This record gives sequence, structure tokens and C-alpha cells, in this order.
Amino acid sequence: MSGESRLDMDLLVAKSLLPGAGMGLFASRDFMEGETICRYESPLGTLTTKEAMQLEDKSFLMRLGPQKYIDLKNFPEVKARYINDCRQADRHNVRFQKKPDDGYADVIATRVIHSGEELYVDYGRLYWFGSKTLPSKLAVRSED
Repeated sequence: MSGESRLDMDLLVAKSLLPGAGMGLFASRDFMEGETICRYESPLGTLTTKEAMQLEDKSFLMRLGPQKYIDLKNFPEVKARYINDCRQADRHNVRFQKKPDDGYADVIATRVIHSGEELYVDYGRLYWFGSKTLPSKLAVRSED
């Protein structure tokens, strides 16, 4: 894996609509429900549980399955790392399809996504349990 993949070409990293969230990932074309948008994959492959738990910053860490983790903290070129969780289930528009045997997770559209929309995924309760950011602080800004 190197640089921008074919899947990343229709995505734009820009300031998130979530206050305090930093950067976000936006569609630069329409995507159909069920379409693979991009991939959460590390150029270094996967980590074991022991390696993953030794990381000081776990904010870009994803568990794929038993003894399989991906950390994208040091890979700003992987666009999937910029997908935020808006903490509003009705605003989530993608999901992770984890493939532990292949060492990555595909990002799949859960509904039609229009060009210009920010991508949002549910990180899950365990992510927020260990986070210093309070989910209630992440209300979505108006896109106007």
C-alpha cells in the first residue's frame, strides 16, 4: 500500500463539521448504498493485542479481531483515518466491514451519500469509554 489508492480518489480531507474534531473525510462524488468507499489499512500491516495495548495514543487504533489491530496514527495519507463519529446514529452514513484475515477494514456506505457530505461512522462504546473527549461535545455544525 502506498499513497492514494484508487478507492481514495473520490474523497477529500478537510475541516470537520464537528466542533473540536479536527479534520474530517468528505465525499467528492455521490456513493450508492453498499458501495465500498475506502479502506482502513496500515502500510505496516497488523499489530498483536500486546503491541496495540502498548501504544500510548490509541485514537487511530482499530481492533479487527482476535490478535489483529490496525494503527493509523502515523499515516496521514490513509484517508479512512479521518472518518469521525458524530455520536448521532441517524447521521452515521458508513460502517466498517472488518476483514481480520486480510488485515484491513473496508468502509461501506450505509445509504446514498452525496458529494460534499462528511462521512460518519459509529466508533462503538469501547472507543468512547477510553476517550478523553466527551461524546456530548461533538454536536454537528450546520453545513450552511
